Amino acid sequence: MVLVREPALNTTRRRAAQVFGESAACGYSLGFGSAFLITFVLVAVDAHGGVAAIIYPFLAGAFGGTLGLTVGLLAGAAGALYVRAVEPGLGARVVAWFLPAVGLLVTLPIAWLFARPGNAGWRVLVLSIAVVLTLIGSAIVASRYLRRAEWASVH
Repeated sequence: MVLVREPALNTTRRRAAQVFGESAACGYSLGFGSAFLITFVLVAVDAHGGVAAIIYPFLAGAFGGTLGLTVGLLAGAAGALYVRAVEPGLGARVVAWFLPAVGLLVTLPIAWLFARPGNAGWRVLVLSIAVVLTLIGSAIVASRYLRRAEWASVH
């Protein structure tokens, strides 16, 4: 079956909305996955974990997913505004190139709020996790955005 795409539906406004939605989805997925895996590894080290080895990773994953969704929504809103403002003038490649920077501009102040109460080691850990997860998520969003934008310019 051939997928038929309507070129009229692939507009800057729609791509901005897709950036918003995909940022939220990536934020939730990366937040849940990383919190779940980190907690699972930490609990699995304790051989007497019992039921905690099953419950704690899901609780941490729920917290991480909620935090990731919140940050993804904020970064997605900034990304959508960025797409709407910059794409008509500078083009899709420039937008895709700088989407990770927009994500970092939103994510790092939030990460700093979580990192500030701790010592220097805690700050480095929180900020490095935030940077890595933000770059992974924004690379996914930027590549999907660029694929849609380039398809629109061809057809």
